[in-house]
Amino acid sequence: MYKPWPWPGKIGYMKQPIVLSDRLESWLTDGSAKTLAGLNHVFAEKSMGIVYFVLMFPAALPLPTGGFSHVLEAIAMLVSVQLIMRRRSLWLPKSWRKKELTSLKRPRTIKFLTKYVRFVERYTRPRLRGFMHKDSVLISIGCMMFLFALASALAPLFSGIDTIPAIGAVLMALAIIFDDFVIMLAGLLMGGIGIAVVWSADAALIKLLLKL
Repeated sequence: MYKPWPWPGKIGYMKQPIVLSDRLESWLTDGSAKTLAGLNHVFAEKSMGIVYFVLMFPAALPLPTGGFSHVLEAIAMLVSVQLIMRRRSLWLPKSWRKKELTSLKRPRTIKFLTKYVRFVERYTRPRLRGFMHKDSVLISIGCMMFLFALASALAPLFSGIDTIPAIGAVLMALAIIFDDFVIMLAGLLMGGIGIAVVWSADAALIKLLLKL
């Protein structure tokens, strides 16, 4: 039985360093149902960043999702709104809490997800933690996370460009989890490029449809 990590106080505060990849891999492979409620319980107050990270990760993969990622992106936008509101715990409708995230049971997804997190863990560390804990900064991060998830959802179907803003969204979530200002800057850069690419693609598509 997992016990939530002891993270009182502000989002991002932790008494001891976390090994996110180990904790995540253990949860993904323990045979239990992979629900948002389970994810929220296992990762306690860090759930804001981790739930958003897990929701946006499928869209960041260069793999077809059959439109399922759009459902996850909608939930991710709700999570980002709660971050903007400075909620200390994640709220989700009861029907969403029990919804199983089937994509997290795929061996390929588990392997890619844990490998990605371990790679990030090698280079991340708390940088400008005090700045990252400011309410204004967390609200701004929440706004960016909402925009990146929205851009990913609005990308033309089967274009593959939804991965660009999704990668930015994933990096922003990791910045919250690890209190890393540098990762946040990388997320802003990638997400900003993604918004510009999606905007250009949507504009070109609308122009083409109007001509037809």
